[in-house]
Amino acid sequence: MALLIVAGVVPTVGQAQDVYEKREIYQQQVASLAKRTVGELQDRFNAGGVAQEYYERGVDWISNEGPALAQNVGQKLWTYLRGAFGFFGYILGLFLVPIYLFYFLKEGHHIRDRWSDYLPIKASRFKDEVVGTLTEINRYLIAFFRGQMVVSLIDGALVAVALWAIGVPYALLIGVFLALLGLIPFIGSLIVMIPAILIAFAHFGISEWGTVMPDEVAQVGEVVQVKLESSGKIVEKVATEVAADGARAEVLVNAWNWLPVTWAYPLIVLGIFVVLQQVNGLVTAPKIVGDSVGLHPLTVIFSVLFWSLLLGGLLGALLAVPLTAAIKVLFKRYIWEKRIEPAVGKRLQNQEAGV
Repeated sequence: MALLIVAGVVPTVGQAQDVYEKREIYQQQVASLAKRTVGELQDRFNAGGVAQEYYERGVDWISNEGPALAQNVGQKLWTYLRGAFGFFGYILGLFLVPIYLFYFLKEGHHIRDRWSDYLPIKASRFKDEVVGTLTEINRYLIAFFRGQMVVSLIDGALVAVALWAIGVPYALLIGVFLALLGLIPFIGSLIVMIPAILIAFAHFGISEWGTVMPDEVAQVGEVVQVKLESSGKIVEKVATEVAADGARAEVLVNAWNWLPVTWAYPLIVLGIFVVLQQVNGLVTAPKIVGDSVGLHPLTVIFSVLFWSLLLGGLLGALLAVPLTAAIKVLFKRYIWEKRIEPAVGKRLQNQEAGV
């Protein structure tokens, strides 16, 4: 693989850069060559006059507009081909995924027990060491994703209960989506938060006109009893607008009487998600995920910050704990235990010698 990269890929990249840098020179050379060739053909076949004029105009147009035209045509063809291959690949994937799933489930125990036989390494102590290290890292990865799934389920349940408590519709559906998308750090919560805010704004912003009950005169900002014109239901809500005669009033149907402000409810939903994200980042995730992979909660928080800065954003946050756990495995096997073993051996020798 190294020889292939050195012999093939590196020169190819260099040549591609060289061609791109000299593209204008090549265009001029092609145009000049085309003109000279056409001129030689005209002289050979004695074609002149009007024919020569149109030849020159055609060659000039091709030399000037040809590169841009070829680029546009190439881009359109690439777009169509990419769309076609993407569509067929998607369809093919739909048929292949169940097949792969069936065989992985059927042969899962064989793969688990014999995967090391397919490593391209000769049977030796080195291979045993590689298999042991990969097995331990894999165990940490499984524990991490299981812990992350538990955290996501907890977040979904908390959000569902909180939204249900304040009266937001579809609270359970929002919680389920958060439990599914919560496996994606930060982004999953953001994807769910935006629809939740929009739903809260629409739900608590519904207003209807109604007839004020007898012996009452509606005033803006006061709780009045009205009979809704659409459904005939009698409610006691804060009047947000009143007719000139005071006999009809507009009320917020779903808003709380002590908070008749539409924009306050999306802010409450936003606050719920912000608080949940803080609890998730500082308490739930470090405790559950850290315990599952054997890392201290402070180590989990620091690893998320470190890998987010090193790898950038979402990718770093997603791989932070697995990468830290893998580094822990390597340090434990090849640094810490190597230092401990001589000290333990010396202590045992001293005990046996009675020192």
